Amino acid sequence: MNYTKESIIKLTEFVKGNKEAGKWLVDNNFKELELLYYALKGYDGALRELKDKKYFVPAAFATAIRGNARAFNWLIKNKKYEWAAMVRVINKKQDAALWLQKHNLHHYLALAIAINAELIIENEGNFLGMLSKMLKGYKGIFYYFKKNRS
Repeated sequence: MNYTKESIIKLTEFVKGNKEAGKWLVDNNFKELELLYYALKGYDGALRELKDKKYFVPAAFATAIRGNARAFNWLIKNKKYEWAAMVRVINKKQDAALWLQKHNLHHYLALAIAINAELIIENEGNFLGMLSKMLKGYKGIFYYFKKNRS
């Protein structure tokens, strides 16, 4: 699926903490982008749901960010260059950021920067970062049961 510029901007806002943007994604039939957000936050149930519902691009993107080279190669092979470029931006490859800018894909660049900032915050090696990861595990369990109850 090709995503609208507005949907990518809303996903960026959601990553930055705007819960209304997440609601907008669901209300405007971009449920898979909401699931992508939760997959990026580490909820394996969300990643599994992306795969089960055959949302291949967001699933491959989330998996590639986790370091899976096959998922990254799938993005390239299937000509999802903007998604592959975001993976490279998150991995601090300047050429990918320049490529996104050159092709007027600033909204994808903004999303990659927002995701990268979120990953840095979540991966801090301090006590609060560790506590956050522990709590996220509990949230993942609640997410799974909430989604499977309906």
